[in-house]
Amino acid sequence: MTNSNRKVSILRGALGVAVLSAALAGAAVPEHRHPLITAPWLAQAPHMDGRIEKAEWLPAAQGLPLIDRNTARLTEDLTVYWVGYTEDALHLAFRVNRPLYALAPSPADRIEFFVQPGEQGPDYWFCLNADGVTREGIRHQTTDQGWGPPWRHALQATATGWEGELSIPFASLGLAGAPTPGAVWRLLIVDQRLTPAGEQAFSSWLGDGGAWPAKQHMGRLRFGAPAEPAIRALEAGPVNPAEAGVMLETIGGAGSAALRLEAGVYRATGTATHVQDSGAGGDIWIPVTAELNFFQLLETGGLAGALEYYEPVEEWAVDLDQEAGVARRFPWLTSAVPGNY
Repeated sequence: MTNSNRKVSILRGALGVAVLSAALAGAAVPEHRHPLITAPWLAQAPHMDGRIEKAEWLPAAQGLPLIDRNTARLTEDLTVYWVGYTEDALHLAFRVNRPLYALAPSPADRIEFFVQPGEQGPDYWFCLNADGVTREGIRHQTTDQGWGPPWRHALQATATGWEGELSIPFASLGLAGAPTPGAVWRLLIVDQRLTPAGEQAFSSWLGDGGAWPAKQHMGRLRFGAPAEPAIRALEAGPVNPAEAGVMLETIGGAGSAALRLEAGVYRATGTATHVQDSGAGGDIWIPVTAELNFFQLLETGGLAGALEYYEPVEEWAVDLDQEAGVARRFPWLTSAVPGNY
């Protein structure tokens, strides 16, 4: 058995914020400010037809839904994504759910992907409009849209909105092949909704200001080894008026692996919240009835400081031997009163 001893944790913040972190045993403790997702090694590349077929994307990792740019809350109509890689390319898929009264996107509605190999150098921008029009660029300080290496994509309308797939060859990013397992890149996914009303959703919170999008605020993309399983975050937070919880799914890789899963649900308390406004150089007091931003609390007080404003509702942990190629689901639920989780 390959003992990767991988540890996975989910932290559910206030007002619909969720963060997924993953790390190998012995690695640094996840800092929670930036979501980290591990891209599994895929035995076969997905077929680029725009359809997110379960059989094709089941071995991929599924990230938590995108969050609103300003509030860091989950949006009402969720956007979710999947990621994996093969020897020659990075593969991503997305599904945009839209309001029932506006299921069809406009041609200008779009989804954008920012990928930065490592933490130095430029990042690469890939944009896919709902009408199939694409753009791409390389970004140092500004984005050069004259850069145009090959990449593949496809999309389709769905019963709840639209979805699509894209494949980015590593050669198009100036690499000779796939990154070494354990390598960490930066990744940001942006859902630019122009209809029925303007709304931006992101895979990580970009902070209160600065250049958009600031590279240091992107999420982290880790490349897994072939034996490592895929971790899929299916749900987190309130699931109905009486319950809250977390649902995880693990998909075994090419070999078996020892895993530890940890999850927790937290509820905002009724105390006033103090948030440091470093930009203005002063202090701002925000009552708990305001739309608290969990990531702001993380930046000013760290995890321990942020959790002072929440109380644990339930926490779970399990150690398991994940078999190769086997799917396992963990629905963890607990009774919960209405509130901000």
